[in-house]
Amino acid sequence: MKCSLVLHYLVPVILGIHLLKFGKAEIVENFVLAKSGKLLDVYVNVSAASRIECAALCLSSRKCEAFAVNISANPIVCQLSTHPSIDIANSSGSYGYLMYNKETPQCDDGWIRNPASGQCFWFEQKLLHHADAQLNCEMKGGTLAMLKTTQSRIWLINFWTKSTDWDAKFILLGGYRKDDVFMWDDNSPVNMAYVSMKHFRIDDDCMKIDKRDSSFRSKKCEVGTPIPSLCQKSY
Repeated sequence: MKCSLVLHYLVPVILGIHLLKFGKAEIVENFVLAKSGKLLDVYVNVSAASRIECAALCLSSRKCEAFAVNISANPIVCQLSTHPSIDIANSSGSYGYLMYNKETPQCDDGWIRNPASGQCFWFEQKLLHHADAQLNCEMKGGTLAMLKTTQSRIWLINFWTKSTDWDAKFILLGGYRKDDVFMWDDNSPVNMAYVSMKHFRIDDDCMKIDKRDSSFRSKKCEVGTPIPSLCQKSY
């Protein structure tokens, strides 16, 4: 067994690895120490075809208490951790990881989880008008997305920007115009501070979000150019 330490000065931890020999195979066991010497985490990188498979590997292991998935890598990177609630990605200085505790409910395949909101999102690339987009979301068990918090907007834009599959500039949301303000489809008010008033048209009754500045903009519901849409549901 070989052991090595790697100092990372951007984060207040010491990172290291154990190289474990199993016959001709070599497994890398990563560990994270506080500078006080306290063990913060131990994790291994394993091969998994999907987030669901990574979750299954964690659930089937007695030692695994959390897992992280880098879905931007191809093939994806699956990290199994011995410590719950430890952000492997931040500890190691890596980015692009989604972190889950072992018992955290998971979204259905194809849906993306926003850990802070407790919701799952589906990026529908098919170009649709509002009525068809809403029906499509309902058939998937959800609704058109309602991004009510700053965090949910930031999360969407960050994920959208990093995605290599999404080059659309606008996404249709679950909102509508009532007089001179926007409302979400559940009749709660939209924060008008996030609405681009220069792109607010009094004859547009639906709403989209702009990838470039994360602003909400008005859109004609059933005429004009159809666009991709975003569905949401609770997990």
